[in-house]
Amino acid sequence: MIEKMVKPVQKILSSQEMQQGIKLLEQGEVYGGGKDIWTNVAEHSFKQALAVIVIGKILRMKQEQIHDMAFAAMIHDHDKKYQIARLKEINGYVDSGLVTPKIGGRLQYQFFEESEHHSEEGMREANIPEHVIKIATSDGHPALPRIKEGSREEQIMHYAGDIVNNNRIVRISERIRTLKENPNYQKMNEYGRKVEWTHGQSLYEKQEETASHLEQEIIRKLVFEGNSNMSRRWKKRIQKNHADLPLFINQKVKELKANLRENTRVTTGRSRRYHYPR
Repeated sequence: MIEKMVKPVQKILSSQEMQQGIKLLEQGEVYGGGKDIWTNVAEHSFKQALAVIVIGKILRMKQEQIHDMAFAAMIHDHDKKYQIARLKEINGYVDSGLVTPKIGGRLQYQFFEESEHHSEEGMREANIPEHVIKIATSDGHPALPRIKEGSREEQIMHYAGDIVNNNRIVRISERIRTLKENPNYQKMNEYGRKVEWTHGQSLYEKQEETASHLEQEIIRKLVFEGNSNMSRRWKKRIQKNHADLPLFINQKVKELKANLRENTRVTTGRSRRYHYPR
């Protein structure tokens, strides 16, 4: 399966749209050279792009759909430095006693809602197509109230965001634990219990519940409906333990990266052709 993916994936990674996405990351100072560049964000985005490509391929989605998801994954965190700076600023208000932790959580939650619009506007200024913007903004907790009614591309993008932890693909439980432990998000996470659509859950409890629902939907298509390119061995394993789906995706991403490097070495005589994070 992986060998057949190499050429289509090379075409995606070399596309004009992906180069456009790289420029947006550079503008957001999360890709490129310099000591202040947040390369970890670019690495995370690239790993998420590979994850949605693998999921799309094993689900036998159309090449255009997979291309749009990969493009969206590459740019979804272009605004991360802006977001984190503001969250830290609000945490500073709490630490200095200017506002209570409860108010700080509300301010962070409201800011995250506003930051989604800020991110969208940045994408529009970069002439990103509206349907790709919609996929890109389906990642993270602001999309939770609407994601179950979203398109397949939006749901896969959201799920990928729930298993890509920094630049590693992990089980949902590990990803959510990392988010809960992040001091930048803790007050906002608890404030989520007061939001109507969470029904008393914290934001990341709700995110974990939603991610598990999406995972079950993907597994149903992969394992039980037979509409996939998954091996019999992996189907049996995931039938026994649904939480192992990210481990399957991770293995296929590793195989894909290795094949991309090898194919590039053979065809160009170089070990690396694309200017993307490893």
